[in-house]
Order: sequence, then structure tokens, then C-alpha cells
Amino acid sequence: MRICKKAAAVALVACIFAGTIFSQTPKQVESTYEEYKTMDLKYCIADAERCFIWNFDDDEALNILKIAADRGSVDAMRMLGFADEKNSFYWFEKAAAKGDAVAFCWLAYDYWQGDGTEQDLQKAQALFKEAISLGYETAKLSLAVFYTLNEDKISDFYDDQTLEILEYAINKGNIDAKVFLANIYLSGKGVQADKDKAIKLYKEAAEVGNSLALVNLAVCYYLGDGVPKDGAKVEGLCKEAIMCENTRERGFAYFLLGKYYSNPEFGNVNNDTAEYCFKKAKGFGYIPE
Repeated sequence: MRICKKAAAVALVACIFAGTIFSQTPKQVESTYEEYKTMDLKYCIADAERCFIWNFDDDEALNILKIAADRGSVDAMRMLGFADEKNSFYWFEKAAAKGDAVAFCWLAYDYWQGDGTEQDLQKAQALFKEAISLGYETAKLSLAVFYTLNEDKISDFYDDQTLEILEYAINKGNIDAKVFLANIYLSGKGVQADKDKAIKLYKEAAEVGNSLALVNLAVCYYLGDGVPKDGAKVEGLCKEAIMCENTRERGFAYFLLGKYYSNPEFGNVNNDTAEYCFKKAKGFGYIPE
């Protein structure tokens, strides 16, 4: 999902200046661009914000911000990262070089998505961590989302902080982080395997209808991985996952149901139903490797 940086800029700066500059009645600004070369930087930023929010004059705002950035304003550099979309990466780099935590976080997004630079997931992870080390709490949730969406690509650079980040996200209510942490404990990638903990996390996420938790837990019951094999659980969990909105998980749930109905080990063979499930799985785009 792409993120609108200009919208984020307005929201971010509104938060920064709420109750300070914008709590005052805005005055008509008659300053020329030349005056911005010597004006107090906080007023330069305030004038740029007035252009964005009240005058809807993006070009004038960008010009003011560039003058402020040239004078060393980290706030201006960060705002340009959001507002000057063609040069976003350049401005975030400049702000990050000045130690700005928010800029580190957004640089991480750029490396993650390959926006303005080549995609580099390891670099993205490092930048998220730099933002966290500078006290930017939001970066912890961002890194947790990064992990959950790139699980198949980043397993070779887990580290000691991975579990801490995921636990933080879980405590903030992120269910996907709970499923990802369960995957780690089940596989033992980067940590000591703990299948009991993995199953517990899957069950907690499945109880609130997380489709990935439902199918992963169904696989555990199908294979007897961390729990005894249980065909009824496989069938029930897959049928619940089929009702979810996620197309990928629905496809896999149909495929696993097909495996269940064609496996004599569970004593419920139904070849017609199995064939129907395999066709549905294919229809949802799931083709087993």
C-alpha cells in the first residue's frame, strides 16, 4: 500500500505546531522570499504551513521550505520529504543526516518499497532500528508491520531485537505481529523453537478471526505439528478461514480442505468434495508448488 506523503506532512506538522504557532491568530504574511533568508526559522516554517493549509499554495510553501532547509532547518527538510514528492528521498536523507528520527523511519519505508532508491530490505530494517534508537516509538510498529509483510524475505537477518519489536506491537493490539511471532516460535528461525507458545499465539489470533492464524493452526492440526493430529479441527478452521476476506488465505484453506477430504488417515474421504475444494483453491489463485 502506497502512502500519501503530502497528506502525512500536513498531519505531522499540524501535530508539531498545534497549541504553539497555530494557536495564535494567523496574520497576513507580506514577506518576500528574500526576507526568509534571515527570518527566524520557526516563522519560516509557520508561513510555509499557512501556504499549505490555508492558502493551498504548494509552490510558495515549497519555496519557503527550501530556503529554510538551505539554512539548516531539520523541520523544513523533513516537511520537504513529505511535500516534495519528486525529491522525497533526497530530503529525508538530509534530515536523517541531521539525526531526525522521523526521517530515518520514512527512509526505511523508501528502501522497503524501492521508492526513490533501489529496494533494500536489510537497509530498511536498519533504518527503522535507527529511528527506534532515537526514541521514535512509531517506528516500532512500523518495523513490526515490515516483519509481518516480508516474512519470506527477511528470515536470514532476524536478531535479538526482533522478538522485542513484535512483543511491543502485540501489546499495542497488532494481531498480525502475534501470528508472525507464532511462526517464528514454531519454526525456530532465529530463536529457540517453542511450539507450545506458537500454538497459544495462533489460537489467540484465530479467536479474533485472523485468517492467517486460522490456516496456520489448521496446518498444525493436519501435520500434528505442536498439537495432536485432529481432522475435525482442520475442517472447522479451514471452513472458518474460507469465510474471511483475504483471498490468499481462502485459497489455501480450500486447498487444505481438499487434502483433508482426500486423506484416508482422517477417516472422512470424499473425493468429489476434495476435487471441488482443489478447484476453488485454484480459483482463488492458490497453486501448490
